Amino acid sequence: MVHDAAGRAEDGKRVRLTFRCDGTKATGTFRILRRKAPKFAFHGEYGRKYLLAMEPDAAKEVHRGRLTAREGVFAWVDEDVGVRDTCAYWVAADGRADLAGPLCVRVRDPELWWPREKVAARMKALAKKHPKRVELETFGRTVGGWPLRGLLVGNRDRRVGLVGAVHAGESGPEIILLALEKLLAEHADLLDKVGVAALPTVNADERERLVEGCPWYLRKNANGVDLNRNFDADWHRVHHAYGVRTDEPKKGTYRGPKPGSEPETRAVVRFVEKTSPQVVFSYHHLGSLTGNRLQTVGKPAPVHHRFARPYVTGYNRRGGGKAAATDIPGMLSLWLWQKYGIPGYDVEKGSGGREVDRATHDRATAADLRTNAGKHTRAILAVLEALAETKD
Repeated sequence: MVHDAAGRAEDGKRVRLTFRCDGTKATGTFRILRRKAPKFAFHGEYGRKYLLAMEPDAAKEVHRGRLTAREGVFAWVDEDVGVRDTCAYWVAADGRADLAGPLCVRVRDPELWWPREKVAARMKALAKKHPKRVELETFGRTVGGWPLRGLLVGNRDRRVGLVGAVHAGESGPEIILLALEKLLAEHADLLDKVGVAALPTVNADERERLVEGCPWYLRKNANGVDLNRNFDADWHRVHHAYGVRTDEPKKGTYRGPKPGSEPETRAVVRFVEKTSPQVVFSYHHLGSLTGNRLQTVGKPAPVHHRFARPYVTGYNRRGGGKAAATDIPGMLSLWLWQKYGIPGYDVEKGSGGREVDRATHDRATAADLRTNAGKHTRAILAVLEALAETKD
């Protein structure tokens, strides 16, 4: 019987299936079926349920033949796939009626969803290219042991904080690093006046699962905790956002067993304590893009307005902006304000443009990312310029 089946998308070009088979040590003959899922929806619980409910009756046989195992693991590569294809696979030993599956994989564009090796390489490249202005620092590790590294750019005494991918299926590293690359190339003198502290990928374990092909939206960390409900800010108060309770472990907004229980949460705390930013923008929405809506805690909203206005104005190149108020316990923005009086914003969809609409369904392109990152670069630049003109 086939078991331990897994699938991974590679380079936006292929899907690699691996599995074991009882009673088959070196070589075996297998059937592999595939059914593409063009109606798959990335966001919400619907997409996961839709894929896992698929049946093999309408699937196409894409392989029948012998495979050779390496250390007991069989592998087969599907090269008849393309970017944004979502596929369900079934595997069986030839002559057996029982099928292992569905094994669901989505082929993501590596230019839109950056693998962690690419994120790490871009960060190292910035530090190497701008040694006097950029410092690379590790603030902690993920549940899986992956180092959580940040960039300290420019002025060390006055900083804007940028935090990405607190929720794995949302934006952060691509926007933040593209923005920093452009700011360092074109506005280095301004960064000497007001610096940036960036932690591009907080929920790095689960983010990588999405890059490797997990089709459906992932929100929580590898321990099943919503990191944006895990901070020590009114944590004991149960909240019912999205119609679910934050104290229920199986729900998408589970706050964790105690405040600050997660290593990623503690890494963000160390990041804030080390860098002391004057304001923090945390990137959200879906996919690798987000829009121009700023969500912050309710009571200090008038104080925050001086940060919200330049960000939204910079993004839109017109009009003003202010923050929408919320007070959800355990959120990073609430913790920032309660603990240190630092204004914090979740950067959400708003009226972000058609490219952000496409990202909602994981249908955005690399060109969409460049467009969106350009808007956020202007927004960050506007905040830096506004802070450079003030004394506090």
